[in-house]
Amino acid sequence: MPNDWPTLSVSTRPTLTRPAWSVLVLCLLIALSATEIAAARQSQNPPGRLGFGLQAGPLSGFSIKGYPARGTDGRFESVVLTASLNFKGFAFAQAALLDELPLRTSPLTVYLGPGLAGEVRDGRASAGIASAVGIRFFKARVEIYLELTPRLMLLPSREAYAAAGVGFRIYP
Repeated sequence: MPNDWPTLSVSTRPTLTRPAWSVLVLCLLIALSATEIAAARQSQNPPGRLGFGLQAGPLSGFSIKGYPARGTDGRFESVVLTASLNFKGFAFAQAALLDELPLRTSPLTVYLGPGLAGEVRDGRASAGIASAVGIRFFKARVEIYLELTPRLMLLPSREAYAAAGVGFRIYP
């Protein structure tokens, strides 16, 4: 007797669902539209122009953040590079241009901005757009931050990911 039951195949490859698209697009729109607000405010001055540090989370690794020379005008206030590597065949790098929005009567500053991301997972490379959204404060020459990094990998296929991390950077 033949089996006429339909079979169901389950893919192990993550697919992009409509809610994931919505969240990623919303984060990118907020990051892009808030740049005008950031231009009207002055952020808490960093203790130096270049900071180096470590980040912990799903994308544990190192982070470098740079500020332009004082007195230069531009749309973005800082640039950040984050990279992660593990021994299971995964490498990740992201660069983002950040606007910084100080919270009134608080030492905290919110930052956000668009960026680019690239990763290698199990020998397969992919690239796409990303965003960095976080909150930070300085204690002497140390920056402490909490960051959310949604990204949409576009090449070779569309996949959305999000990760969060906590870290520090030292400004020598």
